[in-house]
Amino acid sequence: MNMKYLNIILFLSLVFSACEDPELDPLQVDKLKKGSTLALRGESYDNISNEAFATGVDTFNVLANNANETFTFTCDFVSENFSDLQSVDVFVVAKGTRTKVLNVPASAFKDVAESNFNRATISIPFTTLFNAAGGNICDFKPSDIVSGAISYIDIENDINLTDGTVVPASAIVNSSLTESTAFYPAHKLRYVAKGPVSAPVKAFLSSGTDLEVDLTQGFAGGAEGVTFKWTAEDNPNVSGEILSGEGNILKGGTLTNLTTKKQSVVYTVVPTLPNGCQGLPFTVTTAFCNASDLAGTFSAKTTGAGVWGGSDACTSVWEGTVIWEEVTEGVYNVKTISPNGDTFVDISMGGYYGCYGTNAQANLPLGDLRITHQCDRLGFIGTSQWDEVYKFEDVKVSGKKLTVKWSNTYGESSIVELTRSDKDWPTPITF
Repeated sequence: MNMKYLNIILFLSLVFSACEDPELDPLQVDKLKKGSTLALRGESYDNISNEAFATGVDTFNVLANNANETFTFTCDFVSENFSDLQSVDVFVVAKGTRTKVLNVPASAFKDVAESNFNRATISIPFTTLFNAAGGNICDFKPSDIVSGAISYIDIENDINLTDGTVVPASAIVNSSLTESTAFYPAHKLRYVAKGPVSAPVKAFLSSGTDLEVDLTQGFAGGAEGVTFKWTAEDNPNVSGEILSGEGNILKGGTLTNLTTKKQSVVYTVVPTLPNGCQGLPFTVTTAFCNASDLAGTFSAKTTGAGVWGGSDACTSVWEGTVIWEEVTEGVYNVKTISPNGDTFVDISMGGYYGCYGTNAQANLPLGDLRITHQCDRLGFIGTSQWDEVYKFEDVKVSGKKLTVKWSNTYGESSIVELTRSDKDWPTPITF
């Protein structure tokens, strides 16, 4: 016999030992004379660890017509002697009540070449399980592995042995076997509800602009036929709010910040699914402050930092002119004036001239890289012509001087001092 299975059986003889006091051992495990269990096999085994199944063996779609769907799992009867098996009873557990939905006779377990034990594939109609669980589809929310919200039908299997012993779907059997063997026991299973999943949405806008948010972006997995209602609590530091409404577009009004600090309005959105059930609520957080105003022409001192060219450190200094042009609200195109007087798009703000030489304009990052400034926060969007991503590592403001440190995924980095002559840089500026 395969040693792995022999070890399992020997272990089971230890699992099924308990005291004789029924109050301390309500399952009376001491009466279980046979070391027997059900072990998941095939796709059923694989699905347990598949994130898409959210620890379930099978899934159903809460929006679909499930009349022809079945809950299916494959398992082996693990025992020293197959003739010990009489049948397996399948139960649905809902609100503390176990409802028997199927009796699987021993004859359903067949000898298969790939196993030392007899195997059965058990299928139960969705409608049978659904009715036993209460028969209300609205009780099952689409499962969301990210938030941990998992909705499912609990299914338990008891083994009936020929000597009258019942091996129950007990926590003792499940936890002990899961921790001590290489297979998942098939005594407690989940039939997981799937469907569109909601997720938080963040929106940034400038003070005095209209708030319009497409709510379908917060409902991944398909929002066809879904409707939305939304509400918000009044923020006394904001004017122009519309605090409730419905539709696929959240129209929150023309929001004006009454302070000099960043403000936010949080909307709670409740989706209604095409079948009339309520989906999982999600939030839309709108953050806004005064409009971005960073455009200008600046004197620059750019010092290389970190590794350049993949291996060589660079601390060279370039001094020249850097231009920030606002292309859309809070989005800036960055240019430098090269040593020969030409103007080029250059997100490095002179870093390439300092570390790669005066003819670096032939190899500037280019791409669709831009600097963003939203609600006091600096960032980058886009990638270089070599698909490099940029980020800020430090930002400091002192009157007319803005000092930033940027880096990219190639390892290049520079510290840039931008001095303006027209006015002070606004504060705060963060990253």
